[in-house]
Amino acid sequence: MRHTSNGGTSTGVFHHRNATVAAGCHISKMDPFVVHKFGGTSVGNATAMKAVREIIANVANDRIAVVVSAMGGKPKVTDLLISLVELAKTRQQDAIASIIDNILRKHDDAMSALLPPAVAAPILDSIRADLKTLEDLLKAISIMRSYNENVTELVSGHGELWSARILTAVLNQHLIEQGKAERFAFVDAREVLVVELDDNHGPVVQYAETKQRLSTLMDTLGNHTHLVITGFICTTTDGVVTTLKRDGSDFSASIFGRVLEAAAITIWTDVSGTSFVVKCLLTYSNIAGVYSADPRRVPEAQILPHVSYQEAMELAYFGAKVIHPKTMAPAIAQSIPIFIRNTFDADHPGTRIFHRRALTRSLSGTLAEAKTIVSGFSTIDDMALFNLEGSGMVGVHGVASRLFSALDRIKVNVVLIAQASSEHSICLAIPAAN
Repeated sequence: MRHTSNGGTSTGVFHHRNATVAAGCHISKMDPFVVHKFGGTSVGNATAMKAVREIIANVANDRIAVVVSAMGGKPKVTDLLISLVELAKTRQQDAIASIIDNILRKHDDAMSALLPPAVAAPILDSIRADLKTLEDLLKAISIMRSYNENVTELVSGHGELWSARILTAVLNQHLIEQGKAERFAFVDAREVLVVELDDNHGPVVQYAETKQRLSTLMDTLGNHTHLVITGFICTTTDGVVTTLKRDGSDFSASIFGRVLEAAAITIWTDVSGTSFVVKCLLTYSNIAGVYSADPRRVPEAQILPHVSYQEAMELAYFGAKVIHPKTMAPAIAQSIPIFIRNTFDADHPGTRIFHRRALTRSLSGTLAEAKTIVSGFSTIDDMALFNLEGSGMVGVHGVASRLFSALDRIKVNVVLIAQASSEHSICLAIPAAN
């Protein structure tokens, strides 16, 4: 099922590698894509979507692929959808009806403030139809009093469908009002993004098939120069609807960046106000980027304008909730720079993540990679140290192998390993919850 609706214009100059595209130039289907990912709070209401519209309107004249999460805020649509499944199992029909009404109202309120009634009406009708289908599924769960993970995956992914349809219409409406010829096409990632499920590693992206499917779809788009793509959701090789799991929209953006051979990927964070860690990066004083330390603990911490992929992965890992290495992997494979920026402070350049740091010119006039002795400091909270020791370990072959095999069987992730040179002990750092 494919829907195309009616949204963003482009001005400015975008620089990438050896290419410069100036404002006002004609956008060709041969031009490279730039990917912009917006999280749930960035599309959580009409005001937030207006901010997204302005950001896209001020992006350079490149082909734009927008990857979007479900509407966030309070309450988050994905959380509401997941709760429906459990409520159906316990036959709480009144609560189900209330949540469905809440979901419909949340989307209707946003469209009422953003779109002409004639444009909003068919989108609202499609959301109603989706909710009716979900109601029928929930009734079946109520009768059976059970469900499997596939049902949760199917239900929870609808939020991205709805937010992407609305944003497509918002961006196209703006293009129409600006007299622009290009348009955004709605892309249901379930039709193009194919994964193979792996019990140990989660969804494994099938890049060749995904690229072929997306290419076939794009051949049918006509004057739709740009894309709005649903994040989070995908399809297995067996045709079963599934997801990239929680916070999978960042991963979606990186996947589509690789498949589209994008010039850049920008992850727009959706946090403003007080400081705390969000998805691999720290946001503080309404400015987003990768910080040299947690500003909650180190007030003097500064945003790092440039970090390498390797540095970002290390800082991300030790920041707990940061850009996950899995998110960066597709971009690294194609040497695509990743930019971390804040939706609510769009003028701030944020942090650029690439395979090397930016080049700077020395006093002698030569270009060289910027040198920094220490990029940043980060920590992991709630860790436990586990020490295995004994004289019987000294010189015994295979002790470490047996230890790590045992930990692997019970899915314990080892964060740090230290072994005494005497082989008398092995010390591990593991999550305290384990």
